[in-house]
Amino acid sequence: MRSEGFFWFHRKVRIAVAIAVVASATALAPVIGKLATADAASAFNYGEALQKAIWFYDAQRLGKLPTTNRVNWRGDSFLSDGADAGLDLTGGFADAGDTIKATFPLAHALTTLAWSAVENPAGYNTAGQSPSLLSNLRWGMDYLIKAHPSANKLVAEIGDPNADHQIWAAAEVQTYARKTYFIDSSCGGSEVAASTAAAFAASSMAFKSTDAAYSATLLTHARQLYTFADTVRRNYIDCVPVMQSFYNDWSGYTDELVWGALWLYQATGEQSFLDKAKSLYPSLNKSGQGSSTLEYAWTYDWDDKTIADQVMMAKVTRDPAYVADANHWVDWLTDPAGFNGQKATYSPGGELFIGAWGSLRYSSSAAMLALSWLDSGLVDATRSQRLHDFAVRQIDYILGSNPSATSYLVGFGPKYIQMPHHRTAHGPWGNNPDSDPVNNRHVLYGGLIGGPTAANDSYGAEKRSEFQKAEVALTTTPVSPARWRA
Repeated sequence: MRSEGFFWFHRKVRIAVAIAVVASATALAPVIGKLATADAASAFNYGEALQKAIWFYDAQRLGKLPTTNRVNWRGDSFLSDGADAGLDLTGGFADAGDTIKATFPLAHALTTLAWSAVENPAGYNTAGQSPSLLSNLRWGMDYLIKAHPSANKLVAEIGDPNADHQIWAAAEVQTYARKTYFIDSSCGGSEVAASTAAAFAASSMAFKSTDAAYSATLLTHARQLYTFADTVRRNYIDCVPVMQSFYNDWSGYTDELVWGALWLYQATGEQSFLDKAKSLYPSLNKSGQGSSTLEYAWTYDWDDKTIADQVMMAKVTRDPAYVADANHWVDWLTDPAGFNGQKATYSPGGELFIGAWGSLRYSSSAAMLALSWLDSGLVDATRSQRLHDFAVRQIDYILGSNPSATSYLVGFGPKYIQMPHHRTAHGPWGNNPDSDPVNNRHVLYGGLIGGPTAANDSYGAEKRSEFQKAEVALTTTPVSPARWRA
C-alpha cells in the first residue's frame, strides 16, 4: 500500500496456485499464483498456501461478522460506517494493516478473486476452497452494492487515512468518526468506477451458475458504473483529494476503461463492449511506471491494468497484433536478451524486482499474468517454458525458496515473517507498533508481506513500523487463481 509515508495438493494432479494481486492483488494483491506441475518437483504444499491465502480475507472483514467467519480473534467493528451519509456502509474489508476501506484497490482485489473463480473453478474445487472463495467474494461484492447507491455515485473511501494512521489499535476497539467520500458526475472518478465495474462484471460471471439472480444484480451495477466511468472521463482524485498520497492514480484512467469494457464483454457477449475496448486500446499509456521508458516494463496492479489489458485483449480476440503485444511483455520479463535491448530486473536469489513498495505484490502479479497467458494456447513452446519457469520461481521464492529460507506468506512453512504491519493481528494495548506486546498476539495466516525493498534479497530485521516492507494488504496477498489440470 502506498501509505503512511506517502499491497495442493498432491502431485497426482497438475496444480497452479495463482498469485494475485489481487490484489490484492490481488491481490492477490494482491496472490499465490497458478503454478507447479505434476512433473515439477516442489518442496511446498501449494494447497495449504492457497487455503491460507483465502483465509486472509476472513481476517480482513469489517462490520457485523457472521458466525461462519473463520477467524476466532476477529469481532464486529465499525458498525456506524456510512452514518454520516445516511447509508448503511458496514461490511467490506480493511484495506491493509490499517482499517480504511478504499474502493480503488478493493475493486482490483475482488476482480482478481472473481477472475480466478471464472478461469479455474476446478482448482478451487479440488482444493476444497470454493466455498471460502465465494464467501469472501460475496462479502466484498455485498459491500460494493451498498457503496453504489445510485447510477452515478460510488463510495471511493471510508475513513480519512491521515486520521486512521494515527491509531495503532485493533479494528474492534477503534471508535473514531469515519467520513464517507464519494465520486459522482460532478467531479469525476473514471478509474475507480471502471475498475469497480470490472469487479461487478467478473463477479457476475463467478456467481452465474450458482446464483443467477445475484449474478444479474451484479451485472446491472457493472453496466451503470461503466457508463458513468466512460461518460465522466475524470480522475477520482478530483473528487477525493484526501487519497492522493495513498492511492493516487498514476497511470491514468484509460487502462481501467479498457479493463472494464473487456470484462463487460466477457460477461455479456455484447460486441459494443469489445468495440469500446478496441477503440481505447491505442491510447493506453504503455511506458510503464518505473524509470524505464520501455513500452512493456510493468505488471498488473491496483493502479495499472495496462499489461493485463494486453493479455486479456489477446486472449479474447486472438488477434496477432494483440498477441504480439503480450509476447513483447513476455520477452521483457523472461528472455535473457530482453525486448528491444531492455529486460526485467531480478535479485540474485531470483525475485522479479519492479518496485520497492510491496515488491512481492509485483512479482506475484506478474506470475499470475504469466500463467494466465500461458494457458491461452497462443504461446509458442519456448515462451511457454520460460513463463512456467518464471512463475514457479516467483511463487517458490515467496514460500521460502530464497536466500534467507524465509516464507513471506505469514503462517506458512517452518520459518515465516512473525511481525507483519497489521494492527489487529498485533493486538496491541498501546499505540506503538513495535511494542506492547513485542510479539503478535495472533497469526495472520495468508498475509503476503511487502518483501525486500531492493533487488538484493534482503528483508533485514523484522520491525512492524517499517511498513514499506512489512505491511500486508488486499492487493499484496496471494489469492487466486488456482489451476488444477489432470
